Amino acid sequence: MPVPPCKEWCASVQQDMGGVDDLVKDIVNQISVLDRFGTQQPRTQGLRGKGTMLIGKPGTGKTALAAAIASQLKEKRDEVLDINSLVCIIAECSSLPYEVVNCPDVFRAEEGASEAIISRAFRGRASNKLSILILDEVDMIASHVAIKKAGVEARTFSVLVDELDRINRPTSSHQIYVIGEVAQITHSFVPADLQNLCRQVVLMLVQQDASCADSTKQSFAQLHHFESALEFIKPSNFVEYKSQLPNIRFKDLFGIDNIIQQLKVSIIDPFRDRSSYLRLSITPPRGLLIHGPPGVGKTALCCALGSEMGINFMLVEGSQVRSKIVGESEKNVAKMFSQARANSPCILFIDQLDALVPKRGTSSSSENTSDRIVTGFLTELDGFFTKSSAGDPSNDVLIVAATNRPQVIDPAIIRPGRIDEHISIPIPGALERKEILQGLSANIPMSIGADDLAQLAERLEGWTGSDIDNLCREAALIALREDIESDKVLLKHMIQAIEVDRPAMVR
Repeated sequence: MPVPPCKEWCASVQQDMGGVDDLVKDIVNQISVLDRFGTQQPRTQGLRGKGTMLIGKPGTGKTALAAAIASQLKEKRDEVLDINSLVCIIAECSSLPYEVVNCPDVFRAEEGASEAIISRAFRGRASNKLSILILDEVDMIASHVAIKKAGVEARTFSVLVDELDRINRPTSSHQIYVIGEVAQITHSFVPADLQNLCRQVVLMLVQQDASCADSTKQSFAQLHHFESALEFIKPSNFVEYKSQLPNIRFKDLFGIDNIIQQLKVSIIDPFRDRSSYLRLSITPPRGLLIHGPPGVGKTALCCALGSEMGINFMLVEGSQVRSKIVGESEKNVAKMFSQARANSPCILFIDQLDALVPKRGTSSSSENTSDRIVTGFLTELDGFFTKSSAGDPSNDVLIVAATNRPQVIDPAIIRPGRIDEHISIPIPGALERKEILQGLSANIPMSIGADDLAQLAERLEGWTGSDIDNLCREAALIALREDIESDKVLLKHMIQAIEVDRPAMVR
């Protein structure tokens, strides 16, 4: 039976499952693309996906959702909804042949019986042009523990991987050409990651064509399609310390133009083109420490640096590295640098560096955990910053750290040759405070003249950027309390906010 239209299919599923409309549309679109292109045109066979994994807490409806998408047979509905998980509602409205395998029930005492169950489930679906196979509680046969074990767990996992690779293997030769612009922004992407990226772009184009009134017009992939897909498609081996980079650029930061210009000259330009440095047999700066009082925008500046450079970005907090288990902290330090090296070019951003590597000899614990962390950190830094590794692309890593207590950091960490580029962000002066107010007025509608803004900036002596941002928010709340229909912040609201608010440094 043919796959029903996407709208009808989604509507049928949503009658049984509420609150997951976007997820239903995504899965239905993937199956529709596979039915439309995956088995017909050789050029798109390389874009076929191995499958979709639904992840969530127990009882959220994973099994129910998958089964509802896969089946439209009323007589099977009661049987399907008895399964305890959210996988069973997309299978119910597709009119496609489907099968549900409860993975905990796969294991058998007989030799080879468990592997045979997995093989039969996949081979039984292969006789159909398009079918759905639901693996419920797949972590029982594909978890890290199962992989490390010997015996039936390891054999079952091996068979599962072989079957997944077999159904995704193209039957004819194909090539995927990625434009140069996309290649420049897909750092650390292996071929499978690029394949997944292209598949997401195809899904976008199919949705775009479906919403287009002219059904004969064919869409072509543009750079913005890839940029949209890259917002949620990340390198597969970049998982433990990966961070969702805030959508912030240098233009969104106010009052620190001189700092930004200093970053461009001393960090960004040398990182992109180090030929001038190598001609003089010196290495460009690869370690940057940004310090200043709380609220001046250190973390925001580092995130904007990652967005401007367009490379991988790792955000590491001290709590992710420190451990009470002896030896575990040093292991985490080595793992942090190893992952940054494996995903180069990369920015390794360590926030609150003073909490991770304080001066040696100040630790009060009997295990001297801080001293051992500093020693391991120094060893890893020396491996990054040796002259012999300057031209090695695997060491194309920029270490950026932020702190408001540089005097607490061990001096060996920030000496010349290691994290030696230091940039201080002071409390903004009157001119910088005026620029911050002007920048914030672009987001918060203010009816305040330029002269009044200058006078406000003079009154805000000792206020940081975050203090001024909170002041504008408080003024907007005062305007709403005065008149809920108010659409502008006036000078009197700002003055009232100054009277009730105080800068963080003097609280």
